[in-house]
This record gives sequence, structure tokens and C-alpha cells, in this order.
Amino acid sequence: MNTIFRCVGILVICFALQIPTASATLEIEVDITCPLCGAESSYPKRFSQFRTGMRLDLKPLGPKGPPPLPVCPSCHFVIYEENLPEAEKQIFSKYVRSEDYQRLSKDWPSYYLLAKLFEQVKGEDVSIANAYLKASWQVEDDPERCRHCLHKSLEYLDRYLIYPGTYNEEWPTLQALAGELERRLGEFVRAKNRFMMLSRMPQFQGNILEEIVRFQLKLIEAKDKEPHALFEMEQSDK
Repeated sequence: MNTIFRCVGILVICFALQIPTASATLEIEVDITCPLCGAESSYPKRFSQFRTGMRLDLKPLGPKGPPPLPVCPSCHFVIYEENLPEAEKQIFSKYVRSEDYQRLSKDWPSYYLLAKLFEQVKGEDVSIANAYLKASWQVEDDPERCRHCLHKSLEYLDRYLIYPGTYNEEWPTLQALAGELERRLGEFVRAKNRFMMLSRMPQFQGNILEEIVRFQLKLIEAKDKEPHALFEMEQSDK
């Protein structure tokens, strides 16, 4: 499974994206071939992006939004990788031809379809969680669908975090993300318990994660379910 959706280095990115990036957004139309049906198409591949900040749910802020995913115009496969292992290609080919997938492809955006594809090949829980998270950004104007995507993202994120082997450099940031999703879903008791637990851990002291926990607890106290940007933390301390 391609690891492009792994969350490695999120903490560094979070810190860096509190200020705008200097690079302008650069997109170039590139040709791409569907690995399932062979159809050729093109899509705007993003090589750099101007960002003005980042939200607590890791959504980058800027005029262009998150980078797009190419979708085959013929079979509607989300082309996250052109060179697929043969075993995965066979599974995807069968699923993509199904009525269920074709129906979803008409109603749901690319990252939601990607999550469904990853589920078919039993992809890593953190990769599926990340796909559903990005799908929630794509359907923010539809509260019911957005909530569904947030719920699925939290489900897979929690499933990933319960295993002892996931206690690594990603663990603190992913725990903070899980708490953010709980708050966004209105599960304030769960979110408060998580952030109170995290506040007592050394990984959440003397750094940006400590600031995030403090800000999250204020939002939870106010029963706030709305998305918020990282720069709002400074404003809340004034």
C-alpha cells in the first residue's frame, strides 16, 4: 500500500503552517493513465501551494484548498498510484465495476472514494482515517456528510491508536487529532477526558501540543463544535 497518506512529520508541519508559506501555488496539467482500465486523462498536479495557516484538524488554509486527486473519467477509479501490485489491481477492478462503487462515484468526492478503496484491500487504519478526514474537508458544506466522514476518520484513528506498536513519534499528534474529531462531533466528555490525559504527559508539555490542548479544553468548555485555525490559539490567550 502506498504510504503517501501517512502522517509522518505532522507536528513539524503544524508548527510551520502557523505563518504563511512563501511559495506561490503552482499547478501543472499532467497526463495520467488509469492502472485499471487504461484510460488516459490529465489533471492539475500541485507542486507547491501558498498557505496562510492550518486548522486543528490539519486542513491547510489558503486560496486553493487541499490538493486534488485524479479520478479516471472512464471507470472513476481514484488514481492515487499508477503502478499497483497485481493483487490489489484485481481487487480494485472488481470493486470499481460494482454498482455500489459507481453509485458512490456519482455522489461522493475523491477522498471518500479513496477511503472505500483502501477498505477493500484492508489498508492501514491510519491511511483510511486520513482519507476520510480529507473527505470531510471536501464536503464541509454538507453537515450530515461531513459528520459521517469525521466519524469514520475517528473510528479508524482510534483503531490504529489502541495498538502498542503505534506509540511512536506520530502518536502525540494523532492523539491530538483524535481529540479534535471528538470535539467536532460534539463528544465533549470523551474529548475532555482525552485532552486531560494528554496534558499530564511529557510529550504535551513545553511545546505547541501543550498550547493545542489548552485551546481545545477552552473550546470544549464552551461546547464549541466548529473548526478552528491554529492562529486562533494566540488570540484566545489575550
